[in-house]
Formats: sequence, C-alpha cells, structure tokens
Amino acid sequence: MVLRKIGLLVLILLTACKETESIEPREDIKLDPQKEYAVNIEMLYSDSARIKAKINAGLMVKYNNQRDSYEEFLNGVRVSFFDQEEEESSVLTGKYAIRYSGEDLIYIRDSVVWESIREEKLETSELIWDDRKQLIYTKKFCVIQRPGELILSQGFEANQDFTEIKLNAIEGELANSVLKEKEE
Repeated sequence: MVLRKIGLLVLILLTACKETESIEPREDIKLDPQKEYAVNIEMLYSDSARIKAKINAGLMVKYNNQRDSYEEFLNGVRVSFFDQEEEESSVLTGKYAIRYSGEDLIYIRDSVVWESIREEKLETSELIWDDRKQLIYTKKFCVIQRPGELILSQGFEANQDFTEIKLNAIEGELANSVLKEKEE
C-alpha cells in the first residue's frame, strides 16, 4: 500500500515536471505599440453637462503618433445628435470615418446619410464635422430631401443641429410654402 502511494506520488511529480509546449506568437499578427484597437465603442460629446452627440462604431483604431494622433472608424459610424431635452433629433451614418484629435475634425465618408426627426434627409459622399467651430460641411455633391422638396447642391454648410443651412450652387424643387415665406 505504501509502495503504491509512493509510486503514484512519483508518477504525479514526473507528470507535473513534464516540459510544456512553448507558445509562439502568430507571425500573421504584427503588434504595433502605436495603435490601439477598440470594438463596439460608444463616445459621448457633452456641453455644460448636456449630451450633444453620441458616436457608435463597430471597430476603431487609434493611432498614437507624437505629432498627430487620430482615430479611424473602419466599419462605419453612427452619430446621434440630441436636442436641449437630450432627445435624439437626428442621426448621421457613414461607412468610414476618421477623427483628428488635435484639429477637432471628423471626416465621414462613403454613403453618408443624415436624417432628422423632421423628415429631412441629406445624402453625400463626404461630410466634415468641425467640433471646434460646431459646423458640418462639405464641398461634395449632395441631395437634400424635405417634405415636398428635393434640393441638389454642390456643397453646403450647417450648424451641428442642421437648423441653419447654407447651400452652394443649388438646383431643385422647393415647396410652395417656402417660396411664399420668402416673398412676404
């Protein structure tokens, strides 16, 4: 019986001392200390303790360069804008975005769509969001739809909640109510 226990103990010790396989890093993955990855992110922008915007993205890569750090949103981005009561007033989406931290600029590209709760819709290939100036603009062709209106424009500039919009080189059909307001 004692011999059996000693034999079992020796067997356990030999098994425990067995050399384990070393884990080698995968060669197809190259780690870069200048990059940080984040998935399923949510970023909030606030002013005076009120949420102004919320950014959701599936994949973000942050580049930590000494001179210019920036974040890329590779799988698209969804930006929700909020009114004074912190209710969602509009949504901006795009398939790609890049945010330059030092400049407070966000470029949203590829199938960019903005929609408001007032049934307004803007479609373009690129929008630039200047957080410092609180402006959203583009020089690219865009289509703006409102109830009874279809406006084609070669660029525009708007405040962050899209209540004040300046259009460049416009073409389209405007609702009669808008034309009557302008005449009066």
